Amino acid sequence: MRLWIRRIIFSIFALSFAISAIGLLLYANGYRFNIDSGWFEKTGVIYASSDPSGASISLGTATTGSFWQRSVLPRKPFKTPQRITYVLPGVYHVILSKDSYFDFRRDIEVQVGKTAFFNDIVLLKQSSPSRITDVSAVDTMIPLNKSSFVVSTSQGLSLLNIKTDTLTTLDLTQKKIANIKISPDGAFIFVQNDVAWYRYDVNNPLAPSVRIDIALADHLAFDNHGILYSCGGKGIIVHPDISQKIVVHDREVFDCVVSGSNLYFLSRDTNGVSVDMIATGQSNSPAQSRAHLPVKQAIFGDVSASDLLIKGSDGSSFIYDTHDAVPHIVDLEKMTHVTVYDENTYVGNNDIEMNRYYISKNAVSKNLITRESDGISDVTIEPTIPYIFFVSRGHDIIALENSDNPSSNRYIIATFDHVEALRMLSDKKTLLIAGTQDGNNGIFTLQVLP
Repeated sequence: MRLWIRRIIFSIFALSFAISAIGLLLYANGYRFNIDSGWFEKTGVIYASSDPSGASISLGTATTGSFWQRSVLPRKPFKTPQRITYVLPGVYHVILSKDSYFDFRRDIEVQVGKTAFFNDIVLLKQSSPSRITDVSAVDTMIPLNKSSFVVSTSQGLSLLNIKTDTLTTLDLTQKKIANIKISPDGAFIFVQNDVAWYRYDVNNPLAPSVRIDIALADHLAFDNHGILYSCGGKGIIVHPDISQKIVVHDREVFDCVVSGSNLYFLSRDTNGVSVDMIATGQSNSPAQSRAHLPVKQAIFGDVSASDLLIKGSDGSSFIYDTHDAVPHIVDLEKMTHVTVYDENTYVGNNDIEMNRYYISKNAVSKNLITRESDGISDVTIEPTIPYIFFVSRGHDIIALENSDNPSSNRYIIATFDHVEALRMLSDKKTLLIAGTQDGNNGIFTLQVLP
């Protein structure tokens, strides 16, 4: 063999060895060849975990990126928890699936040399409602303790025990109930009708109710000491016990609420509405004027650890900071129901849409959670649960992933003929639903979380 031929062969082998060595070195350092770019690219990692574990992981069509990026993905089955390595950069559609659970979908972006986390995903359980009682025409369900709810219907007032699935009638004469309050220890239920307030003993549900002399106050509040405050057109009355009362404020009062160690109330003054405060635990505590609101009437909304939400009669909204005693006007767009989610986040809904509001003093930003053209009639929100549950169009139970992601997962988890009320049980896994399904009236339970 001629010398020049041997040199060519040697050069080819040397070049091949060098290319292979470089390729192996790149491969060992997490690089993969991208046929579109014609060169090696640094890969990334996807980490996925779920509750419950053992969900199948599917990496589907990428919303951006090349066909090659999609075709080179490993096809072996993955189960959560799983670390998927050597994934070329791009956006991938990840699906978690498990028997008896709804599929969870999300687009995630894999970046060069980084881990894309798709972890701590709580899967939504597929189950059927179970009827626990045949009560009908439910107006409201109020949690009494971990196992019981106060149920108000067109037939009267009852006590529902979730553990035993029993419904105990408290009073069938209370058919025009305007207000229900529970004492802090859960021992008594206070009910207002168009005549007076009545007290029921939870530990002795068959005993007759006791009419209590707190006038026709529109609102009741309890402090941490168990002292009762009645608030209404005649002012603030403190009830150290049910048999006696002390008037501590004699001006027209619209609403009152206890926050921390103080009772805050809204009353009329010459400038509009005054936000006033009384130190709780003291029956003779003088009222202190704290701030003024430029509205004719107002009521309290939800209460966070340090803020009070106030709704004005003209549709305006205020966040009252109990620390600096300053009301900050905010635009909540006339939401009919507003619930505090955390210290700076509120969720509001009317019969058209639901929004999440991020509030920082007088600045408000928001994002639209969902819009249901035929109405959102009831909503249940728990800060520790990654889903918002609500009733749509009067009969569909919707679970919506509580996320700022514009493509949040949305599921119809149950369909009824009609839904009257929706609540979350204390186990934070099960919904309590009052309504009619397949022509059967009653209260149903529906397990939604593992």
